[in-house]
Amino acid sequence: MQNLLHRSLYEELSEALARNAHEIWAKRLKDRLAAIGGGLHCRLVPFELLTDKEKQKDLKFYQDLVKYLHTFGYRVVKNFHDRNATISSLASRVASASTLINDKRFAYSLLEKLLEYVERASITMQNYKESSKFSLHETYRLTTQDVKFFGKVVLPLIEKYFQAHRNYFIIPPSLKTGVSCASVKEKEMSCSLFCKLAFLLRQKFSAFGNDVSITVRCLKVLVRAIDVSSVMRNSQEMVRASLLPLFNNIAEDLNQTVQNLEQNHYSNIKGTLQRGTTSLGYIHMVLLPVLSSLLDHLGKNNYGVDVFENEIQLAGYKILNALWIIGTKGTKLVDREWIIEELNRHLPLIGDCLSSFASCFPVAFFEPEFNANNKNASNVSQLSPEAHDVMTNISRTIPNLTNLIADIEEHAESRVKYENAPYVVEVILPCLCSYLSYWWSMGPEKVKQITEPPITNVTSNHMNSVLGSVLKLINNNIDAIEAPWMKRIAAYTQTIIFNSSTNLVEPYFLPVSQRIKLKCEDSYAQEQSLKNATRLESSEREDLELNLMKDYEILVRDIYAFGPLLIKYVDIHRSYWLKNSDKYAEELYTNMAEVFSIWCKSKYFKREELNFVTTHDIDNTSMLMPSGTNQTTNTNITKTSDEISGKQRKKKRRLDKEKFTSLNVACTKRLLPIGMNTFGGREQELVQLAKHKMIEMKIAHDEEIENPTDEQMISDITTEQEELIQEFLEESFRAQEQGEIIKKNNWQSILYRKIGSKSYHSGVNHSEETSIKNMLKMAKVLFGLNFVDHPPTHRRGTWRKLVSTQRKKAIMACFRMAPLHSVTRHRAMNMFLRAYQEIWLETEEDIRARLIEDLCNISHDINEQDITTMKEETETETESLTLTITIKPDPLKQLLQCLNRAATTAQVFSITDDIIYLSYSTIMSK
Repeated sequence: MQNLLHRSLYEELSEALARNAHEIWAKRLKDRLAAIGGGLHCRLVPFELLTDKEKQKDLKFYQDLVKYLHTFGYRVVKNFHDRNATISSLASRVASASTLINDKRFAYSLLEKLLEYVERASITMQNYKESSKFSLHETYRLTTQDVKFFGKVVLPLIEKYFQAHRNYFIIPPSLKTGVSCASVKEKEMSCSLFCKLAFLLRQKFSAFGNDVSITVRCLKVLVRAIDVSSVMRNSQEMVRASLLPLFNNIAEDLNQTVQNLEQNHYSNIKGTLQRGTTSLGYIHMVLLPVLSSLLDHLGKNNYGVDVFENEIQLAGYKILNALWIIGTKGTKLVDREWIIEELNRHLPLIGDCLSSFASCFPVAFFEPEFNANNKNASNVSQLSPEAHDVMTNISRTIPNLTNLIADIEEHAESRVKYENAPYVVEVILPCLCSYLSYWWSMGPEKVKQITEPPITNVTSNHMNSVLGSVLKLINNNIDAIEAPWMKRIAAYTQTIIFNSSTNLVEPYFLPVSQRIKLKCEDSYAQEQSLKNATRLESSEREDLELNLMKDYEILVRDIYAFGPLLIKYVDIHRSYWLKNSDKYAEELYTNMAEVFSIWCKSKYFKREELNFVTTHDIDNTSMLMPSGTNQTTNTNITKTSDEISGKQRKKKRRLDKEKFTSLNVACTKRLLPIGMNTFGGREQELVQLAKHKMIEMKIAHDEEIENPTDEQMISDITTEQEELIQEFLEESFRAQEQGEIIKKNNWQSILYRKIGSKSYHSGVNHSEETSIKNMLKMAKVLFGLNFVDHPPTHRRGTWRKLVSTQRKKAIMACFRMAPLHSVTRHRAMNMFLRAYQEIWLETEEDIRARLIEDLCNISHDINEQDITTMKEETETETESLTLTITIKPDPLKQLLQCLNRAATTAQVFSITDDIIYLSYSTIMSK
C-alpha cells in the first residue's frame, strides 16, 4: 500500500512538472514565431491534447528527476522573486510532495511519535527529594500513567527498533545496496531524538529511577544509528540546537566533577543534592557509557572530521582535559577511601572513552607542535578568553608523545605493582594505542608527499616501543593474583601490531612464552600429584583441587593476554620466517607446542578455559581471524552492505552453532608451519607416518573400551604406545639413511631422500636421537590437532564430564534426599509451617505500617451536624422519604489527636508513663 501511494505521488508531481515544461516551451516558441512574422507548429496545443508519445518526451525526464531528488534527499527551496513566480510554484510543489512522501513512511511517523512522547515525558517528569516520599502533603505514587508508559513501552521500543534498523539510517544513498535508506529529514529526527533523550536524562536524572539502565541502553543503540555527516552537511540549525549543546553539557559536567574533586565537595560527588549530574554515580552510570558509544561511532564511520569544528572542537578539548585529570589524577585529589575505590573501579571505562576519543579527534593532541599544519585544527584559542584558558590548561595537563612513551617504558622496567599506578595500563595505554594506530596512516611513513607540511610524527618505532612495553608488563605480571587489566589488554593492543618488526621475538615474545610454559608445567605436575594421591581426606583433596583450579584460572588469563598478540604477530611475519630461518621463532613454537600438549592432557586446563571464555563473554572469532599488514579499520559501511546482501548466510550461521575454538589450538596452528620448516623432506614424511600410526593405535585402543572415563578420553597416547611409535621412527629413519624404500613404488620416499634433511641446508647437525625426539614431539602435536578437529565418532554422543568433585558431591546429595511424598505427615506439616513463616509471615508488611499510611492521607473532618438526605421515589406515587443519619467521628483518630496535643503541651509528666502513648510513639518512630 505504501508503494502504491508513493507511485501515485510521483506520477502526479511528474505530470505537473511536464505540463509546466510544455507551457514554457510553447511560450518561447510562440514568441520566436511572432518575431519572424508568425507561424504554426503541430505541438502548439494544451498539454492535455498532446498524444501519449509526445507527452512521454517530457514526462519520462521528470519522472527520473523526481526519483533522483527523493533518493538522494535533496530539498527544493522556494524562491520569492516576482519574476520567478512560476518556478517558485514548482519548487513549493516539489517540497510539498517530498513532505507527503515522508509522511507516508513508517520511520517518519514513528519518529514523530517518539519525539512527541519524549516531549510529553519531559513536561510530566518531576525530580523528587528523598524526604518528599514520607511527607504528609505528597502521595506515594510519584509517577503518572504517561511516565510509566514512557518507561515500559517507549524506551524498549526505541532500543529494539534502532537496533534492528540501524543500517536504514546510516547507509548513504550513494551506496547501492538494494534496500531503501532514510531521508535527510528522518536522519535529522533521529539525531534530534538522541539529543532530546540525553538532555531529558541529564535534567531529570533522579526522576528516572530504575529506568536509568534501559535509557542508557537506548542512547547507546540510538547513537549508532545517526548519520552525523549528513546532519552536519545539511542541517546547521540542528547542529546549533542539538549537537553543540550536547557536547557543551558533557564538557560542563566533567569539568564540574573535576572541580568538585579538587575542592573536596563530597556532597556533590556523592550526589546527595537534587541535581546529580556531577555525581560519580551519574558520570559512571550514564555519561561515560553514552560518551564512549558516541565517540566510537564517530571514529568507526570517519565522522570526527565533520563534527569537531570550531565550538564543538573546543568542547572536545574540554572533555579531553577533564577525562585525563579524572583518570590519571583523580585519586590523588581526594583522601576519602570510598571515592578512591569508586574511581579505580571505573578506570577501564575512562580508558575506553579516551581510546574512542583518540580514534575520532582530527587534531594530534599529543603533538601540539603540528597543529599549525593541520587544516582540521580550528584556531580555538581565538574564539574567546575562556577558550584561551582551556588551551593553556591542555598544554599543562596533556603530556607530549615522546615523554608519554618514555614514562610507559620506565613503568614497565621498574616493575611497579598495579595497585600503585593503575591508571597507566587502564587509561594511558588504551588512549596511546588508539592514537598511534589512527595517526600512523597520516604520518611520514605512510604519506609520501613531501611538499605538504607534516601533521604528525608517529612512526612504526613508536608502535614497536609501546608493544615491547606491553609485553614486558605481561611478563612481569604472569602468575600475579591481582591483575584484572590482563583480561582487557589484548583488545586495545592489537591495533598497533600491524606495523611491528621481526626483532621483537627474542627480547619480548620469547620470555613471555617461556614463563607461560614453566607455569603450565608446574600446574600440570600439581594435577598429576593430586591424581596419584589416593590417601588424602576429602576436605584436603577439595582444598588442593580448589587451589589447582585457581592456578589454572590465572594461567588461562595469562594466555588470553598474550595469545591474541602472538596470533596477530605471527600472521604478519610467518612468511618471512619461512623464507629466512630464525632460531628464536622456532623456540617460540617449541614453547607454545609444549603448552598445547599439556592442554591436550589436562582436563582442568580445558574446563577453566571454557569457564573463562563464558564468564567474560570473549569472542574468539575476532582473535582468530587472520590479519594482514594493513590496518583493518573504518570498514563499517562495507560490512553493513555485505550483511544486507548475505542474510541467508546469517540465518545459516544462527542455526549451526559454532564450536568453541581454544586459543591454545589457534596459537599452535599459526606456529605449526614454522615448526614443520625445521624438518627436511624425508623427516616430514616420517612425522606424517608417525601421526597416522598414533591415530590408528588410539582408535583401536578406544574401541576396546565401552564407557571411557575422563582419563581415558584425554587426547593423548599412553607410555607404551609412545615407545612403540619411537621404535617405529628409529627403524624408518635408519632404513631411509641406508637408502631402503619403505613401500614399493613410493615415489615420495625417493623424492624426499633426494632432497635430504634440513640440517644439510641450515648447517646445524643433530644427532639421530635428537632428530627422532623432535619428530616424535611434532607427531604428537599433529596428532593432538587432528584429535581436536576430528574427534572419534564414538565420542560425539557421550556426555563429557566437566564437573568438579565438589559439584559432584552436591549433585549426589540432591539425589540422596528423601522426596516430600515419602515424609511422614507431621514432619511435612512442620516443614511447611516453617517455610511459610520464613517466606510469607516474616517478610509481610507490618500491619502497624498501615496506620502511618492512613494518617498521611488527607482526611475531611465530618462534624456531627452533617446530615445526609436520601430520597426514594416509587413508580406509582411520588413520595419523598427523608432519613437523618448522624455520622460519628473515628475514635482512633480522636485518640491520636489527643496524644499529639498532650505531647506538645507542657504536661509531659502525665504522659511519659502512659502505655498507649509509648506504643504509638514506637510505631511512628519506625
